[in-house]
Amino acid sequence: MAETAATQAAVELSDGPAQSCWAIFVSCLQLVPTPIWAAILSVTAIITAAIFGARWQRKIARETLTFNTIEHQLWDKDYIDARKLFIKARDSMTPVELTDLSKQASVTNENAAAVRAILNNYEVMSLGMLTGVLDEKLYKKYFRGTFLADYEGAKPFIQGVQAKNKKAYKEYETLYERWRANGQ
Repeated sequence: MAETAATQAAVELSDGPAQSCWAIFVSCLQLVPTPIWAAILSVTAIITAAIFGARWQRKIARETLTFNTIEHQLWDKDYIDARKLFIKARDSMTPVELTDLSKQASVTNENAAAVRAILNNYEVMSLGMLTGVLDEKLYKKYFRGTFLADYEGAKPFIQGVQAKNKKAYKEYETLYERWRANGQ
């Protein structure tokens, strides 16, 4: 009987040209007992709140991890020492010297070790951002200029390493291209 009433209501509502599908839907809802709709709406609200809550918590966790990672880098003595050597090599060496440096073992050459350490750090950070583990927007806001300048300055070194291993520094390269293209 409810099916007949719903069909009849739909036919009556569809008779007028201005009637919408929404009106038909609402009229059909009126035929279903209120407690059922209350339960459906309650469950829908709970699921929606859970989804938004989980997304919000993930966003906060990602931003917190990114912030803590940046803060740790700024105070880590090994990172600071490697960064100083990296900047010295990046700014004082010619492209040919940087390419040659990429062929030297990190164990025997302190500059090669420092450049690799900084580039490896950028690679790990890029991987984290590209996979969504780290917050790219926050990291980009803080490091964009340095991130791009370091890639450009170390490009001969990167290319030297990639001559032996095509996958080396690919995440860093991908993020560099994206950030450079965006311009901001």
